[in-house]
Amino acid sequence: GYPNKPAKGFEVFCDIENPSIYLASVMFDKEQLVACGSRTAAVLGKDKSIKEAEALAERGVSEISGKLFHRKDIGTQKLISSRIKRMENILK
Repeated sequence: GYPNKPAKGFEVFCDIENPSIYLASVMFDKEQLVACGSRTAAVLGKDKSIKEAEALAERGVSEISGKLFHRKDIGTQKLISSRIKRMENILK
């Protein structure tokens, strides 16, 4: 149902101690991690190159499971370049 009617109420499985995983719209219910709506988690990949940072983030995403929708365009060189170009045009 992404993006208008995101799924919710399903269990999410991940290592909550992983420092590259940032949980957002979740709650604990009876010792289970449960999704509450969109933007359940964000994953950070950090490196000197965008390509390697993206690969690290994708590895982190692979450690999360549940009825989640994964946007593969976020953090890519293509998207970042288009955002930079858009801001340059706005600043002109």
